[in-house]
Amino acid sequence: MDAVSVLISQLDPKELTPREQFTVAKFNELARLADKVATDFEGKPSHEEVTLAEVTHWLEAVENLKRSNPTAYTHIASVMMSWLGESVV
Repeated sequence: MDAVSVLISQLDPKELTPREQFTVAKFNELARLADKVATDFEGKPSHEEVTLAEVTHWLEAVENLKRSNPTAYTHIASVMMSWLGESVV
């Protein structure tokens, strides 16, 4: 979730559609709540399957940007590939 937060922070909100802006706002709200829950349950086992589901959801959201906002998609994809150490074509 932190990685997606960093990626989202790289976006220019003015380049997002109203729906994408709403989705980003909801994600940020979810991230804040997740941080609170993590703090409340610090030291307890994590739920990897939930984390994987969330990551999958946000990767699909990034993929949807390819159609709805190609500029944002290209930027996010480039950052992700750079972080993964792969060359961007």
